[in-house]
Amino acid sequence: DGNFCSSSQTKQVNVHALPIVSIAGLDANYCVNDDAITILGSPTPDVNTNGFFTGNGLTDNGDGSALFSPNTLVAGNIYTITYTFQDTNTCVDTYAQDVNIIDLPAPPVANDVAVCFGETVPDLTATGEPGFQLVWYNSAGDSVYSGNTYPTGITAVGVYDFSVTQIHTVTTCESDHTPVSLTIKELPTVALPAFDDVCIYDFIIYL
Repeated sequence: DGNFCSSSQTKQVNVHALPIVSIAGLDANYCVNDDAITILGSPTPDVNTNGFFTGNGLTDNGDGSALFSPNTLVAGNIYTITYTFQDTNTCVDTYAQDVNIIDLPAPPVANDVAVCFGETVPDLTATGEPGFQLVWYNSAGDSVYSGNTYPTGITAVGVYDFSVTQIHTVTTCESDHTPVSLTIKELPTVALPAFDDVCIYDFIIYL
């Protein structure tokens, strides 16, 4: 001060490190029809801490986990998913991850097939985009063959329903199903009426 006297006061301050925050179970890419998944934030909150998710397509569970639903989002967009955590020292940090929502490829083109019983049954064929994998399904929805041409091996009379999709080999996004039917038609029943023997010079007989 003006009398050349001085005084000081010392106070100790603790500087806490921020919590290390991360997200588990969240991929960078999802197809627009993918089902909901559970993602986890770290650290997991307890009664003395707080952790929560924010972002589109999310339902926060209040326990450090959330339900992420890609099938509620718009294809072609990138969304940011964020996990925020506050520790016991009230220090807060966040972790953010971008997620790309990918559109489905167009369904492949395929034609129905119909033949008569006893004829050679052709393979079912479909045309997709270059570099895509075509997958065939039976009427129960089971995958039965992979490839542009499907040899069914069916020869019995009946109508058989199938479908075919195409899958992007990089993103693994699968198109909607294109229905395809195979019909093997029963032959008509043919019968000739009974007729008497004739001589070589008799009149013409119409059958």
